[in-house]
Amino acid sequence: MVCGLFTVLHRASSLSLLALVFSVLMLFPSQTIHAAPAFYIDKLNEVDKKHLEASSACGRNQAPIDPMRSGRSHLKNVTVQTEYPVQAGVGVLLQNINAINEVENSFSVSGYLSVVWCDKSFAVSETPTSKLMYLETSAAKKLESLWRPDLYFVNDTHRHMSENIELDIYNDGTMIYSEKFNVEISAVYDLHDFPFDKQLLKITLQSFSWDASQLVLVSEPLFNGSVSGLSDPEWEVEDIRSDVYIKQDHGERAVFYEYDIEVDVQHRPGYFLLKVILPLFLLVSVSWVVFWTRRFDVRFRLGPLLTVMLTIVAFNFTISSALPKVNYMTFFDKLLSFSFITVYLAVAAILVISIMHNRNWMRPALIMNLHCRWIFPLIYILGISWLVGSTL
Repeated sequence: MVCGLFTVLHRASSLSLLALVFSVLMLFPSQTIHAAPAFYIDKLNEVDKKHLEASSACGRNQAPIDPMRSGRSHLKNVTVQTEYPVQAGVGVLLQNINAINEVENSFSVSGYLSVVWCDKSFAVSETPTSKLMYLETSAAKKLESLWRPDLYFVNDTHRHMSENIELDIYNDGTMIYSEKFNVEISAVYDLHDFPFDKQLLKITLQSFSWDASQLVLVSEPLFNGSVSGLSDPEWEVEDIRSDVYIKQDHGERAVFYEYDIEVDVQHRPGYFLLKVILPLFLLVSVSWVVFWTRRFDVRFRLGPLLTVMLTIVAFNFTISSALPKVNYMTFFDKLLSFSFITVYLAVAAILVISIMHNRNWMRPALIMNLHCRWIFPLIYILGISWLVGSTL
């Protein structure tokens, strides 16, 4: 009887514990995020009409997409069986270019990607008068169930981030996909003229699945361009170009269409002029001060020069840490080397003057010391002018 009583109490305590857990869970109800349904818009606004008029994807001379390629199967199960390739318009509106990293040979870019194509399997009218608009997760889910150009960034270093995804399906079969992207792109920089260098930033889009016999890319001028004030604190954007090319990669039999965006940027040298070049010039000028003193003691004269030489070496280490390890000399390398040689020649001149002074050749020592007062500044200024002139 006692055992039965304990069994009843144990079950009662277990039920109480379950009830307590259930009540706690009820205080924090789970939230299930559902994809937003498609929005039906029965009247197109002026922006939609402008986009359709500029792109007119379903009005181009092209074969309609085969039902096997439309919204009937997933992309990996689609087989291309049309006689003519599908034509897709591509446009990129650049919003920001930043993190131009010359050490890691990369840069970051954000903007808006738009792709326009025609899928007649969705057409119910010859002229577009309405559309279905899918946003975010519903757009991504819808894209998985229909044929798409399947574009990707060829020269990205990491998978690009997409947001503000939108898919518009018009009743004439026109499909417009748009997204806001942020991607890091690999690049190869020419640093011969650093920090007065100009660089070419290239962004390449290509279809991952469809070659040139299946997909033709064209540039959409309406969706191309950049926002106002597109620049980086260290770089100035000079020109932006976009075009479509046909390319065959090594090891591939098929050729693909590529959509290329080329951005010309100019390095803003103001930071380096104020933080590096001007202090370096002042340091080197310290080595000329010793020629204006009346003391010919070697230890007195060599002290400032040795300090300047060590400082130039420190400058070299600082600049080298901000640049990749290249096998050629940049403008900064030439400038630092020239400064070091100038100071080294000043040291040699001081030694010669001291030897003359110790041997009581006072007149030649004074004459040489007098000439060094203006020879070294003149040599250094002319050398820097030549370096800058040859760079610019």
